[in-house]
Amino acid sequence: MAKTPVPYSQEIADAICERLAGGETLKSICRDEGMPNDRAVRSWALEDVQGFSRAYERARFVGYMAMADEIIALSDDKTSDTIVDGEGIRRPDHAAVQRSRLQVDSRKWLLSKALPKIFGDKVHVDGAHTLKLEQDEVSDLELARRLAFVLALGRKQAATLAASDETVTHLDTYRPRRDLNERHGDRDEQQQPQRAGE
Repeated sequence: MAKTPVPYSQEIADAICERLAGGETLKSICRDEGMPNDRAVRSWALEDVQGFSRAYERARFVGYMAMADEIIALSDDKTSDTIVDGEGIRRPDHAAVQRSRLQVDSRKWLLSKALPKIFGDKVHVDGAHTLKLEQDEVSDLELARRLAFVLALGRKQAATLAASDETVTHLDTYRPRRDLNERHGDRDEQQQPQRAGE
């Protein structure tokens, strides 16, 4: 059942931001009676209705920090780690432990994507990968395989850098001017000396 549209008001905007800052998700807030749907709230932020964008951004940031605190609380909570079975013996509750692990991992993943400079993995990229191209010793197919490997490695490193930096490099747009075989065929023709009588 669709919700009745709720128009923007400062009171509703403040309530949403307060709850977001407390670590609640936008979906859970918008399920409540009298709240707009989550699409409307995102639209308000994108269109910066009455300056809502800045307040929304700050509330999200503070909420993510609350979520980071929640990770520690979930990790330290041992109350449901064990159960008492029918014989009165305390045993590990593996399902509860796995559930806690899932809750922690989900929050860690979200934080690493939402705030990569703070919670993302730190990656050090160096030029340790080299490719030695020797046309005489490798076939065209092997050369193509090696080039594909280097390009894939470059894409992976670019994606890693893009995740940690706001500057994104798109390597998928690179297209060679000539086919690999044409390039090597031209070189082979240029390198072959003219035979006498030709």
